[in-house]
Amino acid sequence: MTDAVGSGIPEDFARVLPLVAALVPDPCGTILVRGERAVETGLLLKRRDPSRVIIIQMADPSRWEGADSLVDHLISKDETVLPARPDALVFAGNSASFQQQTTSADGVIPDSCWAVLAVVTPDPANLSGPWIPARAESRKTWHLGLWYASDPLPESRAMDLLKQQRFGEALQLLRLITIPADRATQILRERLIITCIHELACREVFSLSFALSLAQRHWFSLLALNGETEQEFHIMADLWVRCGDGESAAKLLALASEKNAPCPPHAARISGIRAHPDTPPPWPKKVLFILPRRAHYGLDVLYEGLCDVLGDRNVVDFPWKPTLHGQIDPALANYPCQINRGADAIPFTDLLEQTRSGRFDLLLLGVLESDEWEPEMAELVKAATGRAPIVLADALDEMDNFREAAGILAGTRNFMAYLKRERIRTFDYGPDAIPFPFAYPDRLVPDEETVLRSERDIPLFWAGKPHGTRRRWLERARQITGLSLNETYPPDQYKNALLRARTGLNLAGGGFDTVRYWEIPAHGALLVSESLPIEIPHDFRHGVNALFFRTPGELSDALEWCRHHPEDARDMALSGYRHFKSFHTATARARQVLWALYETARRKGVVGLE
Repeated sequence: MTDAVGSGIPEDFARVLPLVAALVPDPCGTILVRGERAVETGLLLKRRDPSRVIIIQMADPSRWEGADSLVDHLISKDETVLPARPDALVFAGNSASFQQQTTSADGVIPDSCWAVLAVVTPDPANLSGPWIPARAESRKTWHLGLWYASDPLPESRAMDLLKQQRFGEALQLLRLITIPADRATQILRERLIITCIHELACREVFSLSFALSLAQRHWFSLLALNGETEQEFHIMADLWVRCGDGESAAKLLALASEKNAPCPPHAARISGIRAHPDTPPPWPKKVLFILPRRAHYGLDVLYEGLCDVLGDRNVVDFPWKPTLHGQIDPALANYPCQINRGADAIPFTDLLEQTRSGRFDLLLLGVLESDEWEPEMAELVKAATGRAPIVLADALDEMDNFREAAGILAGTRNFMAYLKRERIRTFDYGPDAIPFPFAYPDRLVPDEETVLRSERDIPLFWAGKPHGTRRRWLERARQITGLSLNETYPPDQYKNALLRARTGLNLAGGGFDTVRYWEIPAHGALLVSESLPIEIPHDFRHGVNALFFRTPGELSDALEWCRHHPEDARDMALSGYRHFKSFHTATARARQVLWALYETARRKGVVGLE
């Protein structure tokens, strides 16, 4: 199969070519390209970066007359003296040819090359000798492998670039590495990456929101390795300050030291989202929801809430997810969203025709990552365009703005609104960005009588993995309470433990928004949470229906107050439970989303005044 313009390039190779350009490290100024697909690859690399010197070496250059004017050098395979010293070798072609050329005497990799990128089919490539594997991935029949020379090590090369203040090149060199190294090397990589991001933000090469989002991922990786130092705490705090959130900065600095610096009084969080009736809006009546095949808590909870509000027959999911329709996956024993709801499965051709004929009022697009995207999803989006508004539903852990990435996947940027879970208060997510935090399924919420009569014999509930800064907060909480805080609960005992808890500790995890934040008050325990930088409509209020902390000192004060004022703490917990029931069940969240979308649609003229 060839590409659309009939160039003779296999379609699957044409699809992988853009990735090839992205995987060549920036410091490589001269690139030697070999293999059966050397010409196509070399031409792409030259077009993407005209400043690079591209040498194409192949068996019969005469077949490509005219191509020599588009690259710097087009030479025969038999030439032993290259016209320039290459920094990288890029091979595109057959797997066996790559193995032969990299191991035989006449095909030796030039000594000047410190990076090798292989794009081969049908088998993955191997490169032995003094080479460090940096990356390996596949795109259908094509396999990509990237290696760096071991002398000097890529980390040493990156540090040299840092000394030359070439922070962008150092960052790209390191971020191309996805194959883990030993712990000490991995810690060094993460620390160097965070330093580069900070420097690029300070020089205004990166936007502050992008820099913080990117740095946060590597910060979490560093924390997972237990390799953070005070320097990284200060870098991350500085990025938060530059983004306008001094509270999050102060929280990090307090964790980094033993000092308990005073914080200003807790500010009331005003979200700007007004309360709505306990009935659905006049529009939409029927929704098509494109979901990932895997379990995805925020989206699955919204799906269940939409079924509660609009009725099962009016919420259609694609692809049809078995765990939402009565099929139990034993591997998801702890997952709270294995349900039997929604419309029956519809054959894709029928679903596509229904979409084209305007049977759906709204398309919710919840797949924002390329590895979960399927061609049929693009067909549905295309069919809905001009017939039903399309809304992004972003329930990912990351704080990034995924509009552009979703637009590339979906083939359209015409989104009516953007539902954003990790919506940082100080970030600009563009027009019609609607906060979309987690919720908790109504069916799992105990009634008030059960909450009131529960014997609360667990002083502080905690369950969760030590993501991010949790490890440090838990160390402080153990010092304060003397509790182990390492209990694990089987699925059949988990809800009972929540009902027995007097207070529950919430700490940000992979995302700032966590299930714990909602299930603690849902079971009548008092929510004791670190302050969160995300926007939450109708959030809990400090000292009214929850307690929030920003420093270890404030955590100690909150827990001590609960211990010395058990009756007041119990009243506050009950207030939190009632507030949760009013605003944060799956049904309540679905109504909030629908009303926000209805008001957006009216303002944009998508629907009229009902």
